[in-house]
Amino acid sequence: MRRSAVVTAAVASVACWCAAAVAAPPPLFPLGDGVTWTLTDQRGAVMVVKATRSGQAYVLRGFPGLAQVRVRAHGLDVQAWDGRGKRWAPFLRLGARTGTRYQVDLPEAPLWRAVEVTVASRSAVCAGARDHPVRGCVALALRSRKPVADAGVERLVFAPGVGLAAVVVQTIAGPRTYTLGGGGAPLE
Repeated sequence: MRRSAVVTAAVASVACWCAAAVAAPPPLFPLGDGVTWTLTDQRGAVMVVKATRSGQAYVLRGFPGLAQVRVRAHGLDVQAWDGRGKRWAPFLRLGARTGTRYQVDLPEAPLWRAVEVTVASRSAVCAGARDHPVRGCVALALRSRKPVADAGVERLVFAPGVGLAAVVVQTIAGPRTYTLGGGGAPLE
């Protein structure tokens, strides 16, 4: 009798664990060694962002406005390593509520110094594979408190289970939108 109670408890705990695992939403910025996002703008220009494992963290190369940055997942958010301050700093607060504002200040990256980030939407829609809409995307709006002439990242959009899905950057020729689908703006 006692043995069957232990087996029943074990089966129930595995069932609960499986249900919790199924219910967990896919990450908005899945980090993994070798994960690559290739985004294209309307003119065919390509932006490639690649994650490479570095100890317990990752190095992102090609992320908008950064040559490279060391990052780590922190719950639903992503933190960046601030080399000058020798600390992990808020970078992508993907779990924050719509309307949340926070500061990013990465001294080694001119386009990420004194940047105010606003979680603009948690229900954005962007183009996915074969132009099928992906719902539940998170859009971050960026504004530099110390504007850089004709340069800067204005918007980042992250799709569940996919990661970086769209980027809007300011150039000397005006805003340029890069998307995973290539050549179009996010549907939002």
